[in-house]
Amino acid sequence: MTLVLMQKTGETDILVDSTNVTPHEALGWRRARIGISADGQSLIIPRGTYIDFVDGALKLDGVQMVSSAAELNEMNTDQDMVATVHYQITPAAVSAVSVMAAQNLSGDAQTRTSGLTDPDVPRTVTVKGSVAEITGDVVVTGTNISNAPISDTIALNGTTEVEGLVAFKTVTQVDLPAQTTTPVAQVETATVVGTVTGSGNASVVITAAGMTGSPKTKSVAVLENDTASDVAGKIRTALGLDADVIARFAVSGATDKVILTRLAPAANDATLNISVDNGTCTGLTTAGTSANTTAGVPPDTVSMGVGKKFSIPHIIANTTLLQEKIFDGSDDNGTLALDADELEKNLFSLDGTPDGEKVLDLYYLV
Repeated sequence: MTLVLMQKTGETDILVDSTNVTPHEALGWRRARIGISADGQSLIIPRGTYIDFVDGALKLDGVQMVSSAAELNEMNTDQDMVATVHYQITPAAVSAVSVMAAQNLSGDAQTRTSGLTDPDVPRTVTVKGSVAEITGDVVVTGTNISNAPISDTIALNGTTEVEGLVAFKTVTQVDLPAQTTTPVAQVETATVVGTVTGSGNASVVITAAGMTGSPKTKSVAVLENDTASDVAGKIRTALGLDADVIARFAVSGATDKVILTRLAPAANDATLNISVDNGTCTGLTTAGTSANTTAGVPPDTVSMGVGKKFSIPHIIANTTLLQEKIFDGSDDNGTLALDADELEKNLFSLDGTPDGEKVLDLYYLV
């Protein structure tokens, strides 16, 4: 890790990782510069520190910090020269869909680059499947807190929400696996029974979850001596002209059958039913319950949200450098995950519950 001291008028000097310099410069920060005193006898280092050539000593605001140049050479700068950093964010509540709403999988792997929303603050992302059997890897691509490109591969685990290992500032692409289960459109079959002995209307009732007007009653004109096949054909014609029915189903069938097939695979609707009975006609045998010929199987879907692990804008050497962790004004029992090489894996795992209003303050040494 390489640290760069940066300054900004009216602000306290800060140390940032070298990979994070450019974003700070865009906010008006500048690299601090080493200077030479007016008498040419001291090398002046920002933050009130200077090396005195005459005494051969390191001084801070005029106070000698080491007794000699030899002692200066022996200093462990990782431990003896540190600065406190204050990092503050107000994270939104965790959500399983805030980055990507549920996306249907298909027979082939697919790539999504649209319909993605960046996390509110740099944080880990989560993936969640819609069915217990769902498997495969979701590969997330984006940038870390320093705008460097990163990726994370997260294995799906059925309907369990799985959290990744790196923090994303932006999400630019999501690669989804092929479906695990095969979606199936539900099929319902009614059988007309009897022969019309008196002209009038047959009463047909269609019940379907989500269908406008459900349960929907249709009066279908029939004639004396119409057979079951004749009546079924007239019912098929009537249903094929009903806007609410054909918005969800394809109408088909032959002989004495009336068949409704869902236009798109979806979860099986146990309430789906086609009943046929006499209305003002006579002669039909009541067929109050239709057959669930084929159960519906919905397509696999995957959604993406955000977790409770938040990026730290520095690579931290060890956990002892985290001095204070305050959430909503009180100490938090969260923990650190550290990585010596990858900035996006330096994470604070929050113990509290974020809601978009509670503030998280981290104070640590770098």
